[in-house]
Amino acid sequence: MISPTATDVRIFIYDQLIGLGAPPTLRKIADRFKMKTDEAKDFIGGMKIGKTLVPHPVTGEIWMAGPFSAAERWD
Repeated sequence: MISPTATDVRIFIYDQLIGLGAPPTLRKIADRFKMKTDEAKDFIGGMKIGKTLVPHPVTGEIWMAGPFSAAERWD
């Protein structure tokens, strides 16, 4: 397993977000850093970088990578 830093993961997420128009799935993150999907989920959940990167509370998938959001507005 490659030992990524929070910066490595954040750069990968934003590269994917900007290049593809959507955040990477946990599976893509896990594949990139040679880890299991659950390890990617735990890693993202443990990054503790405020509202810059927010995982979905149930699935753990990237819900928001400020200033972008994967959810539609509900107002």
